[in-house]
Amino acid sequence: MGKKKATITDQAQLKDHNKTTRIISLFVIIIFTFLLYGNTLNNRYSLDDYIIQGESAQLVKEGINSIGDIFTTTYTSKTSVDGPGKSYGYRPVVRTLFALEYSLFGMNPRAGHMINILLYLLVALLIYHVLQRILRD
Repeated sequence: MGKKKATITDQAQLKDHNKTTRIISLFVIIIFTFLLYGNTLNNRYSLDDYIIQGESAQLVKEGINSIGDIFTTTYTSKTSVDGPGKSYGYRPVVRTLFALEYSLFGMNPRAGHMINILLYLLVALLIYHVLQRILRD
């Protein structure tokens, strides 16, 4: 009977230890995400963002109303260093996210960078959860 109680107590302690370890791991992932990517919050738009968010923004400034057109047109520039009419392919998700951001926050790169950090955090937590389930033992 003494062995049975010890086993139950050991299992409870192990369960508490695993829970504590998981919580610490989650906090470490969250802290590292913000340490690594938090410095982007003060950045402006970059690279090809000017095509979408610049003066000649295509459809994005129409906001949510333009989502149908965004999914049926290509991603091109009217004036760019590469020349007018340069096509950058079909990338509706990027343009849709910019349109949603513009509808909610206007021309605010900080909001866009924060959304990207939160999406990265979500992916990191999802990978952690999947690896935890796969490597359970």
